[in-house]
Amino acid sequence: MEQLDESDTGEPIESYTMITIGANELMSEVHNGGNNPFRMPFIIAEGDVERWLDPDLPVAEIERLFRKFPADGMEAYEVPKAM
Repeated sequence: MEQLDESDTGEPIESYTMITIGANELMSEVHNGGNNPFRMPFIIAEGDVERWLDPDLPVAEIERLFRKFPADGMEAYEVPKAM
């Protein structure tokens, strides 16, 4: 099956990328096994979303925003393995 992209059809393709970062204190207790232990999704603080999406954001600002989300702003609870 041939894959088409926007240049082939003119239609946008909906997709996403999951960016991971080293785990904070809370997530280190949860995500501590597998091929990439001690990782967590990169979470952008609500007040930083517009800046993160700015295509002209300087690299230095991107690096500043690319940090671990604070553990005290998160909550962890067990979910069924089927999830």
